[in-house]
Amino acid sequence: MGLEVHYGDASRIDLLHAAGCEKARLFVLAIDDVDKSLDVAHTVKKHFPQLPILARVRNRQHYYQMAALTPHVMVRETMGSALEMAECTLRALGRRAHEAHRLTRSFQRHDERAISSLARLWGTDQKQFFAAAREALQETERLLREESGRKYGSDHAWDTDTLRRDVGSRG
Repeated sequence: MGLEVHYGDASRIDLLHAAGCEKARLFVLAIDDVDKSLDVAHTVKKHFPQLPILARVRNRQHYYQMAALTPHVMVRETMGSALEMAECTLRALGRRAHEAHRLTRSFQRHDERAISSLARLWGTDQKQFFAAAREALQETERLLREESGRKYGSDHAWDTDTLRRDVGSRG
């Protein structure tokens, strides 16, 4: 297919040079082994500080460890499927599709803000970290309860009652 591929240990600087990291626009890090991915991120950051890293992370702990190496973007491995499952669950429990989608995206926004702020505390005072984590969870729960009870009167695109009245008036 005409693609140049390099196989080997991506934490080896000679392999990274051979792969052209000094001219690369982005380094995609998707290694399944948590420790190895951290080693590679550290090596890339040290030898190619200008190279943005897009890193796949396995879980929250991996996220916090990787955040210390300041990658450009981090994608949580199971977050997408967890959000999809949450949306399906809300729909199965009787929520309208748009409401389930909106609640799921709200959770995602709140959780991304929380995990980002918690990353700054990771590895510091454990009591302070867990207090902040509990506070973030309570805040997310509060915001979701508020979001769940909110009526979207100004969002007529999703207001099926208004659409029904409109269609009924044409009949």
